[in-house]
Amino acid sequence: MKKYVKCFDEVFDKTKPYAIMDGGARVIQVKKIVGTVGKCGELDKNFRYIKRSDISERSRWYRLKEAAEKYHFFPSIEVYQYEGQYYVVDGNRRTAAAKALGMEFIDAHIKEYVHKSDKQRMRGALSRRRFESETGLRNLDLAHENGYGILLDEVISYPYGENT
Repeated sequence: MKKYVKCFDEVFDKTKPYAIMDGGARVIQVKKIVGTVGKCGELDKNFRYIKRSDISERSRWYRLKEAAEKYHFFPSIEVYQYEGQYYVVDGNRRTAAAKALGMEFIDAHIKEYVHKSDKQRMRGALSRRRFESETGLRNLDLAHENGYGILLDEVISYPYGENT
């Protein structure tokens, strides 16, 4: 079993042309958070620091965990999304606490990275953005992003105001 979380820079090839799309604020599944952007090699698979086990680090982590248990709330984290998985930019400790508490969801601000050569993923991401902007509906997680276009057509064609 791998000791560390994934490192975004090792997974995402920045030598290929890519697009960055602002996904905005949304609720994401904690189990889909698989890596980090700036703490590569420092975090174990549960997002806990491996080499920092001093008292101040443990104290900070436990205060965060206790606050989450008491208030059932975390400030949102910041993540990159790539191929349906999330990599933490800001909020590694909050992610660690969420995983330790068995939380299913967490608030996040997302920037989605897509290689321009991956036409299907590009179309899917753009389709999802169009669906969200035209319907105002967010946090719908379809298995296939291309389904957002079909769903948008259904929403648009729905006969509002009629008894059906």
